[in-house]
Amino acid sequence: GLFSLIDNPDLTERDSKGTRESFEAFKELVLRFPDSKYSDDARARMRYLVNSLAQYEVHVARYYMKRTAYVAAANRAQGIGVQLQDNDTCRELKKRVEGLLAGAMGSSRPTHTV
Repeated sequence: GLFSLIDNPDLTERDSKGTRESFEAFKELVLRFPDSKYSDDARARMRYLVNSLAQYEVHVARYYMKRTAYVAAANRAQGIGVQLQDNDTCRELKKRVEGLLAGAMGSSRPTHTV
């Protein structure tokens, strides 16, 4: 219902600064203490944060699409590919953004951003 939107906001739509800082903290833990009992958990959290960052980029790209700022949307989609290219989820998100771009630009084929 209505309160679920208030109680359960999509955190990937918010500023990504905290997410990036969290990622860096977990990364430092894994690099400095690779044999720690916490390193496996930190790696799992890093994967989650990478997916969250990619989702944030998709939200920003959608915002630019709504504003018909297609170059800015393409740049965001390209950022997903450059920053997170080794992640299957990120590749799929990038394909979705490319498909959105193709539709918005009236093209029958995907608009490749990288």
